[in-house]
Amino acid sequence: MNETLAGLRPAQRDALRLAGATIFASGAFALFIRKSTQDQWAAFPKLLVLAIPCVLLYGLGTGMLRIGRDDDAPGAEPTVPPWRAASLVLGLVLLPLALLQLVDTLGGDPNKSGHTAWVFLVTAGAAAYAAWVHGLRWGALLAGLSLIISWIAFWDAVVEPSATAIRWLFIIIGAIIAVAAFRLDRDGEREGPELVTAAGVAMLGAGITGLVAILGQVVAGTIASAFGSDADLTGAQQRQEWDVFLLVLALVLIWYGTRAVWRGPVYVGALALFAFIVSVGSEITALFDEGPSGDLVGWPLLLLLLGGAALVAGLYGGGGTAGPAQGEPGWQAGTGEVAPGSGGPPPGPPQP
Repeated sequence: MNETLAGLRPAQRDALRLAGATIFASGAFALFIRKSTQDQWAAFPKLLVLAIPCVLLYGLGTGMLRIGRDDDAPGAEPTVPPWRAASLVLGLVLLPLALLQLVDTLGGDPNKSGHTAWVFLVTAGAAAYAAWVHGLRWGALLAGLSLIISWIAFWDAVVEPSATAIRWLFIIIGAIIAVAAFRLDRDGEREGPELVTAAGVAMLGAGITGLVAILGQVVAGTIASAFGSDADLTGAQQRQEWDVFLLVLALVLIWYGTRAVWRGPVYVGALALFAFIVSVGSEITALFDEGPSGDLVGWPLLLLLLGGAALVAGLYGGGGTAGPAQGEPGWQAGTGEVAPGSGGPPPGPPQP
């Protein structure tokens, strides 16, 4: 057995570490769910089921916990091998569950928003540490998402905000994360696009709050009608301005994501676009007024005309042949002109 282990190649060791971390964490999740649903264990044993894998995987992922053979090259550039990245992500997913179980063990109520706020704030800090100290790119995304949850939970514990207030809370935290993301992106930090993805998720939350509320109202109305009573469907609604918000958000995220190193913003933008299509296609805004009309006039015709005009302008617009872009052969730094002898078109006569 020892000879077999000694003969493992580095790629084989990494594959075993990746599989081991994933399977070990899956076993912890499964055991916790089973013992929680059956209510067979007390709070402390369930805490150990979550805390031990959390500390082990997070420690292995960050390198603060060294067990077995160390393959990290001394003095090498700080990179995160796939198995360490998987361990870090799994450890970060286990962290809020372990902290909430700790609250339960100490006699608190883990369902209270106040506990959710500080738990996910700690998780955001741990994810940010993994991202900016240990090079886990996904840590920036997890930090942003955890910060969003902490922000909403904090205000829910303080003022119990309405649906409209929740929308603006999503927009505020999304704007804060977006500012930080573009600051990092401007400095060339690779975590910038991940924070843009998190900001997009917050903005998407603002845009679909009305859709989620309406879905809940429709479900409640269906159940109430089945029992012969009337349901109140006058809560939060999806107004036209939020449809516009979703469309603009989708275009911005998709445009940015196609130019970024990572494609996370594109996926969130696609979700925003899907929500927009569902909203305007189903005429959600008219659901509680005169009802859907099914007319061509309105969003469908407007989108077809605007999209067609933009596509034609993009296909036929512009004049002449574009000069070489920055970094291409023929580009002369500082002037934007074609360098002599580069093979590019000669410069035209000086303009008055």
